Amino acid sequence: MAKPPIRIKRSAVPGAIPTTGQLALGELAINTFDGKAFLKKNDGAESIVELGSGGGAAYTAPVALALYNKNNNGSTASFNGTETRFQLRSAAGAVVNISNALYVVISVNGVVQKPNTGTPSTPFEGFYITANTSSGYDVVFDTAPATSSDFFGVLSGTFVATAGTSGIKVLDDISSQFNGSLTAFTLKYSTVNYTPDYPNAVIVSVGGVLQVPTSAYSISGSTITFTSAPPTGATFYAVSLEIGTAVEGVTSVTASTPLSSTGGTTPVISIQDGSTSQKGAVQLEDSTNSTSATKAATPNSVKSAYDLANAALPKTGGTLTGDITLNAQADVRFADSDSSHWVAFQAPSSVTANVTWTLPATDATVSGHALKSDAAGTLSWGTAGGATGGGTDDVFYENSSTITTSYSITAGKNALSAGPIVINNGVTVTIPNNSNWVVV
Repeated sequence: MAKPPIRIKRSAVPGAIPTTGQLALGELAINTFDGKAFLKKNDGAESIVELGSGGGAAYTAPVALALYNKNNNGSTASFNGTETRFQLRSAAGAVVNISNALYVVISVNGVVQKPNTGTPSTPFEGFYITANTSSGYDVVFDTAPATSSDFFGVLSGTFVATAGTSGIKVLDDISSQFNGSLTAFTLKYSTVNYTPDYPNAVIVSVGGVLQVPTSAYSISGSTITFTSAPPTGATFYAVSLEIGTAVEGVTSVTASTPLSSTGGTTPVISIQDGSTSQKGAVQLEDSTNSTSATKAATPNSVKSAYDLANAALPKTGGTLTGDITLNAQADVRFADSDSSHWVAFQAPSSVTANVTWTLPATDATVSGHALKSDAAGTLSWGTAGGATGGGTDDVFYENSSTITTSYSITAGKNALSAGPIVINNGVTVTIPNNSNWVVV
């Protein structure tokens, strides 16, 4: 009697990889479509490794993802503020196989979303991956992304690393240690100190904001050191993408178009290694007044900001080429030598018509002269109500012959007028004691 053939777990689905829950230690699985074999490994933490032929390491490049409608009709999806479920495909529209949420990096408006650690939806965290009703896989967010939010997603490649930390790992939460002053912390995975093979392949989020490696933080051994201390109460999330040497050695930074749910053309920066595998994206914003903590400025906005600053009057002084308007009775102030007090000019509370005074071209030639107007805005030097004459002659004192407004001579002063003088009805001239008014 012939013995029945021995069969091991298998799948004919392109790209299918077993999970740790699907294999027992020592059990094998084969993908008959891809011609690949897998086993479960436990070096303190369970992981799935691929058995490459001839001892070589099998590598599949990461796949950039795009959103499609969950009804699988092939049209580009968009966030509308209420929908939480979308199909994931490649940027070219091809169906992709995603066996675990931990193999996907997804950001919404530049904020990295936490993948679900259960299979597929327990516990329900930032998002989970589930099979589409027709073909491929869907992403389900715990909260509906806001209308027109930007989407970026990448499915990590598969690579059997030579080091013992191969696999994708969600690191332990260290946010309980954040106190606003500490900057160095110990990374842990399953409560054990964790040293990543490739420090630059660790995705770190603090307070929901993606941190930039080597700039915002550095990793040495199992210690992560932040440039600025994380604030008390800030959240922490970190994923180590220990998927082989393809993550190591970034060789280029190039501009491209993002995988946007709106189909827009907002530029992003794609960080690539020598195999041109896309590793991440930073969204740029063409604005000179942005206060975003997650978007970088474009070269155009940097130049515009520079031009604005270059055209501004420096605080240390400079030359203006146009008019200056001070609104709402603002002062022109002149400070004293230690800048503790000042004198100022300001406009009256109400002006019915614009007035411009033109200063004289030279200083007064006679001491005691004052600025006086010709009633047309032109100022000149001369005696203020004193004697005048031809040239510089101060000969003639002129006064009106009719007094129309009541007046009091200043106490202790005498007054002189050329008469005759007419005092209108109802008008009073007051002469204080010890003062005289002489009419000649």
